[in-house]
Amino acid sequence: MTSSEITSEMRLSFDAFLVVIANDCIENDCCKEVYPPIEFTKEQNKKYKRLCPKNLFWGGYAYLDEMADADEVTGFIRLYSPQGSGKWCFRKKGDEVEVWFA
Repeated sequence: MTSSEITSEMRLSFDAFLVVIANDCIENDCCKEVYPPIEFTKEQNKKYKRLCPKNLFWGGYAYLDEMADADEVTGFIRLYSPQGSGKWCFRKKGDEVEVWFA
């Protein structure tokens, strides 16, 4: 699901939510070699808070391991939580995005 396919009324499954963050990271080319891991912007926080299931979003950051022009792109997502920060890795190859717990 691309960012343009999301409406303000949607709530996603947590897996689909992570894929949206991964796709946004890829679209914005948030490479850790170019950008230090910075927290999500105010706009991203509003968007992700709206989309996250059960209102379980408290902020975080995401970055790519390399620039997004490669055939296969990998990256990292960290989401803050009062119970501890969750960490996921992701990979996009072609149109397929895979996310797993780090």
